[in-house]
Amino acid sequence: MRNLRGFLPWVVFSLVFAAGWQWAACAALLVALVLLVAGRRAGLGLDAQILDVGMVSFFGILSVLALSDPGSPLRAWASPLGSAWLAATAAISLAIGRPFTHGIARSRVPAEVARSAAFLRTNQVITAIWTAGFAVAAVAGGICVAAHGGPALQTLGPIVGYGGAGVATWRYSVRARSRRIASPPELRSSTHEIAR
Repeated sequence: MRNLRGFLPWVVFSLVFAAGWQWAACAALLVALVLLVAGRRAGLGLDAQILDVGMVSFFGILSVLALSDPGSPLRAWASPLGSAWLAATAAISLAIGRPFTHGIARSRVPAEVARSAAFLRTNQVITAIWTAGFAVAAVAGGICVAAHGGPALQTLGPIVGYGGAGVATWRYSVRARSRRIASPPELRSSTHEIAR
């Protein structure tokens, strides 16, 4: 459920967008900040909030740009740019050896499991899946904007990208769980909870 809550700023952005993209960006920024602060108060480390920090950064920049020029052509590109920002954030987390899913999943398993190489590899794969999903959403959204697709068509990119990443994560988690069941007890973990 925590993972789905992380997409709430995007839901708010989409719902408020018709009233003005500048207000949508500000509302999404507020929601992203609330989620970040709530996570910190709940004891989450920043490694479990990498995407939250990324969303606060994105919506903060977008709010400044949108408020300074509400008529900017950037308005149409906000959603694909957001997906590209998420893809870049996830890719950077992989590149520096701190996959964003690792911090989330680590809080759900025993410390010895979280330190295992198998657990890190599982999270590298899952983070790569989400990086690809965010990238697909960015490219598909960009194509829709360039082709002057309507709002309904433009929502297809995130649905395909994020939905595909969610399904692929679930399938990979099922396979990882099957391998874990066959492994020694000290390596067994609930890595499948990442997909929840």
